[in-house]
Amino acid sequence: NDAATTEIYTEQIVGSVRCVQETGQNAKKKEVFEAKKEKQEQRKIEELNRQIEEESQRKAGEIKMHSQRIAAERMQKTSPYVFLAFIILLIIGMYIALKYFSERERTKYLD
Repeated sequence: NDAATTEIYTEQIVGSVRCVQETGQNAKKKEVFEAKKEKQEQRKIEELNRQIEEESQRKAGEIKMHSQRIAAERMQKTSPYVFLAFIILLIIGMYIALKYFSERERTKYLD
């Protein structure tokens, strides 16, 4: 059970004592490497999520502007018709008012 006996058995089974020691160091290095790799992947995911959010906001802004532009174009197209309808209704109203008042004036003098 002494260290020399353990080294001999280890050397016969594994190939060398140094190999057994390196395996422990390599495992730690691999663990550190995997942790760094996982952090980098997490940062990439966060960056992609940020880019997706920015792109979504940009697209939403474009859609809003496009909708406003379409609404303005529709207003420009319908405005002349609305104005024309207003003028026609105004003329009809004036005609009815004049006819009513002229009837009243006629009946006023006849009575």
